Amino acid sequence: MFNRKTTINWNNKIGETMTDKYYLKDKCENLGRFPTWHVVGYSNRNKLLEFLIEGRGFAYHIFNISENININRPSIYSELKPLLKLKIVRKKRSNDQYDRKLFLYQINKENKQAEILINLFDMLINSKLKEDIKNHNR
Repeated sequence: MFNRKTTINWNNKIGETMTDKYYLKDKCENLGRFPTWHVVGYSNRNKLLEFLIEGRGFAYHIFNISENININRPSIYSELKPLLKLKIVRKKRSNDQYDRKLFLYQINKENKQAEILINLFDMLINSKLKEDIKNHNR
């Protein structure tokens, strides 16, 4: 994505240098989200897990996942393989009568490891919300 240090002009003074970590942090804060990878580390797998946990009640096609987390489809497939093997993510067929070959992916709430990840995600979001409410009331 970016070299270790790179010059970018988005929402900055021209020529200001930032590391990719800070650029991504600023970009997510502008979207009003608190990404959990500030705590658990930044990787494609963590972004994928965060997306699936956020939408834990829904199943997503690989194209929708790719669009939402800005990672190309081959990378998502490679990140999904170990998660499917550990049964953290569940793969299911679409109910669409016209396209039965369409596969959807969702977090497996019945898996112990997935349950721990979901609890961690919820705990991080709740702590961030409490912190924001505390700062807002000052």
